[in-house]
Amino acid sequence: MKQLSQIFADIAIPMAPDKIRSVVIDPKTLAPKINNRTLKQLARSAGLVSVAHTAYHLMALEAARSMPLVLLPRFQWLDAPLDGLGGRLEGERLANAVLTVCAKNATSNSQIVLTTPQALPLSPQGLHATEHDSSRPLIPHARPESDGL
Repeated sequence: MKQLSQIFADIAIPMAPDKIRSVVIDPKTLAPKINNRTLKQLARSAGLVSVAHTAYHLMALEAARSMPLVLLPRFQWLDAPLDGLGGRLEGERLANAVLTVCAKNATSNSQIVLTTPQALPLSPQGLHATEHDSSRPLIPHARPESDGL
């Protein structure tokens, strides 16, 4: 459990170093705690809840890569990880930090897919964006042209 807590700390704290003082994975519930508070207790801070969810999923990905007895997929699909981070400069700063940590955690032996309705404020090195809308609903390289779509 200490190893999971350390992985979680290494991921979560850089996402919001001015807001997060401590993080741990509760050994009884396997749930994350930030600043000694559960996610339910953090509900008034949507930004920290969003950071906690994203960091928790990235922790599972890192555990799958680095802990041989952890049998989890080396793939994470993070749906709307920037929701709740807020707007203006503070929201953009948090979004940039989250995206930077996601890019750093992407490796050649795993995959992270982020889907978000928001425009990305930044494209960190290692993060590749594919924009979709009603005229471009598919990932260009996901299906061969011969599929007739």
